[in-house]
Amino acid sequence: MNINKSNTSPTHIMINRDEIELWLKNSDYLAELSKYIELPSRTGNKEEVLKCSKFALELLNSCGLETKVFPSKGNPVLFGQRLSNPNNPTILIYGHYDVQPEGNREEWKTDPFQAIKIGDKLFGRGSADNKGQHFAHMLALRYLNLNHSDIFNKINVKFILDGDEEYGSFSLPEVVINNNEILRADFVFVSDGPSLVYDRPTIVGSVRGILGFHITIKHNASDLHSGNFGGLARSAARDLLSLIETMVKPNGEVLIEGFYDDVLKPTAKELDLLNSLEEFYDKIIANNNLTLSPHQNDKNNSFLNQLWPTFNINGLKTGGVKELQRTIIPSEAIVSIDCRLVPNQSPKDIQIKISKHIQNWAKQENISNSINIEFEHSMEPVSSSINDERIDLLISALSKGFKISPIVVPRLGGSLPLYLFPKYLGIPVFLVPYALPDEKNHAPNENLDIPYFESGVYSTTFLLYEFAHR
Repeated sequence: MNINKSNTSPTHIMINRDEIELWLKNSDYLAELSKYIELPSRTGNKEEVLKCSKFALELLNSCGLETKVFPSKGNPVLFGQRLSNPNNPTILIYGHYDVQPEGNREEWKTDPFQAIKIGDKLFGRGSADNKGQHFAHMLALRYLNLNHSDIFNKINVKFILDGDEEYGSFSLPEVVINNNEILRADFVFVSDGPSLVYDRPTIVGSVRGILGFHITIKHNASDLHSGNFGGLARSAARDLLSLIETMVKPNGEVLIEGFYDDVLKPTAKELDLLNSLEEFYDKIIANNNLTLSPHQNDKNNSFLNQLWPTFNINGLKTGGVKELQRTIIPSEAIVSIDCRLVPNQSPKDIQIKISKHIQNWAKQENISNSINIEFEHSMEPVSSSINDERIDLLISALSKGFKISPIVVPRLGGSLPLYLFPKYLGIPVFLVPYALPDEKNHAPNENLDIPYFESGVYSTTFLLYEFAHR
């Protein structure tokens, strides 16, 4: 007699969105998040950051994590972990608890360091960048720890909070290198920056790197009368403009020798994804009422340029204009420049090539003693993670959490210190913003959209659940 036996698997205790929502509403999480926001933690104010770090450690501990502070040459780097079993899958969550200065308070509708709820928005510095976004992950961990310990026992969770992100995370590389084994995981999950659109979540596969620098040209002992000394004295302003013309074309093409040598060409998948996103970028421009002057080499105002490096002039300072105008030959001229870099480009290599170009030009102009270059902290680009199989977990979790499928962006135009994890830990990074395009990070009236944030809590919970049962 033949007996057909069904191929059964262990029964999973399911969780649903309504259950998490009910728990969230009964948790009074807004009061807790408000207290977090109301602890100023401007990166340059060590006393503020230290005080806030102690509160952040308490939050990590409340999620069922064992906490510690990693030694750092900057602000405290906070760490929490829960190791259920060495053989279980491991997720590493990254965030930062330092914030930007408030800027011009007169432009704020509310006190920047008071968490004020207006409609569905929670206003305050750090509400979205980044306290609110990583707090969503904390709530998901706390929910599972309190209500589904069975799930919590099937995964290992590690959580790292940066205290110097707004200063380029200068202290983080040494921490990651020195704690390589402790930080090891299967992948890194990050929520930072704005989503691409208002009505759907966004998965970002990589970010560009950045190298910033200043060039200063100084002539003469002081500014000189343009009538008395015109034709006799050299102008720092004219020299700086001449130098820039040798570095980049009006269409954005960089003229520095070897600048593009190591650029990794975008894959067909990356190109296809960005091509499919053009309609969403059009909506972004329309929704934000942006009046963009099309790039000279970009007839369709295409965002495919996010796959390519850039050379951008942030600002120029010399002489004076309008009410500050003086008929002078400026003695000093300064330019601030940032280069966004793509995979395979090395900030150190690009820095050498830029320095060589400027020094050669100055030598030809016989003004080597009149020019100075100051390089800022840099970040390396991040290789794309869109081909990693775990992206399916994210798509599934976000579809459940937001009740709509996510948009997948192969590369973000901006820069974050996420290169550290693929470089030193050898693991992929997924970036999923839990804030809307109008979050106004780094600007007055920074805010966190509460319904979107709550969908983020649901999504992280589902991600951890699916990760545990993979």
